[in-house]
Amino acid sequence: MAAVAASMVAFGGSLTGSEIKTGPYTPDWDSIRQHPGAPEWFLDGKLGIYTHWGPISKANEFRPDHAYGRDMYDPKQDEFEYHVKTHGSQHEVGYKDLVSMFQPVEFDAEVWADLFAEAGARFAGPVAMHHDNFAMWGSEVTPWNIERTFGRDTCAELEKAIRARGMKFVTSFHHAYSWHYYRHAYAYDAGKPGNESLYCKPHAEDVGQKSPEAAEFCREWLAKLVEVINKYEPDFIWFDWGIAAMPEEPVLDFFTHYLNSAAEWDKEVIVTFKQNPKKAFPGDFTVMDHERGGHLELSDKPWVNDTSVGPWFYNAKFAEKGVVETDTLVELFVDLVSKNGCLLLNIPPDPLGRIPASAVRALKELGQWNKVNGEAIFETRPWVKAEEGDGKIEGKMRIKSAMTSSDIRFTRNKSGDTLYVITMDWPEGGNMQVKTLAKGRLDLGSVKSISRVDNGLDLAWEQNQDGLNIALGEQPETNFAHAVKIVFEEKIPKLK
Repeated sequence: MAAVAASMVAFGGSLTGSEIKTGPYTPDWDSIRQHPGAPEWFLDGKLGIYTHWGPISKANEFRPDHAYGRDMYDPKQDEFEYHVKTHGSQHEVGYKDLVSMFQPVEFDAEVWADLFAEAGARFAGPVAMHHDNFAMWGSEVTPWNIERTFGRDTCAELEKAIRARGMKFVTSFHHAYSWHYYRHAYAYDAGKPGNESLYCKPHAEDVGQKSPEAAEFCREWLAKLVEVINKYEPDFIWFDWGIAAMPEEPVLDFFTHYLNSAAEWDKEVIVTFKQNPKKAFPGDFTVMDHERGGHLELSDKPWVNDTSVGPWFYNAKFAEKGVVETDTLVELFVDLVSKNGCLLLNIPPDPLGRIPASAVRALKELGQWNKVNGEAIFETRPWVKAEEGDGKIEGKMRIKSAMTSSDIRFTRNKSGDTLYVITMDWPEGGNMQVKTLAKGRLDLGSVKSISRVDNGLDLAWEQNQDGLNIALGEQPETNFAHAVKIVFEEKIPKLK
């Protein structure tokens, strides 16, 4: 703590040089922890889409990497030699020189927002700043921003288009790690005076963000956040793991400014942290995010699974191979919603600003499923039991499903009188058996109706000692997950 205090002395007053919003929250953890964490719109929304997109998309276009700006300077990485052969010596042609190559002339925020809405997303937005320290908004804090290099504020265009379709606006921030991202670059062009605004001040690898040497970096880290909050009023701010290494003062100032701004806007907002930031800054004022993973069992607290249809950033190999299959995507979505989770799905646009055709297909198919089965997902809450069956969602970089018709997930409506039962595959002969709802485990005497969610048809059913047996009728054309709705006279009875 003494080191933290020493590192912040240089800032004086406001850490950003701009005013931190005053209001009901003050810069101390007791005050910040009064924030409720997950607003109702987030608990209802379930599905968000964000985009890893920027200069890395161009630099990384023909490489199976997502950190080109870091790895191009590391002689141990393949990107080092690739860069020399393709662009020249890192002493002369650095990452700063690749930035201007990113010219997304085919970007259309309206097209993106239409697709996100068609997929069923309730919140969406860009990666505002990744580890490369490049701002995907029109910035006055840093010259390294999309409006200066491309001539358009893509963040502003997305914010307008996304809100016009009734979705909440998301911005994600990964720039706390920028302090270490270019650590190998200081032996090359990053070590030259005048390049600090992109590469950060040259420093030894063991110098952390809490050091006095990082004081200016911390000031700019916060200034960038304040600028985005003031300009775009995001509903959802997502942080990568690097924030765990930041001094607590700028983090407190961020929360103070954001939460007081939200109070002034009369908006409910959400901030997500990964595991390490949660340990560094504990409390329910943030929601837990799990990267490419999640809870294996039902959680009593809401959480987020951020994953991607392919790699984080676009590359040509991804465009050829395509994305995760839609049935797996649907099953992942259903699985995490049943366990009190929400899905934040990454789509990696190409360097010109186009969303790859395979990703468009997957989002449209997900949207078709949501359109007919979304009642069992959106505006629901987890039941006392999440799952039945042994099938799992496997893989992190390439998601695969091992689900069958024996794998079932449960959700309920908010009033607690309707239970949704979702089978991950069409059962043989259309006969669905739910062992969890066997006679003696759940009293079905007060059932008003059992019907298919997709078409509303009432279904024949019978409960015995083996389970609840439901005749699903005719199989639909798409063999994704299939949802059944059980409506009770009053509340769902207690599961025994």
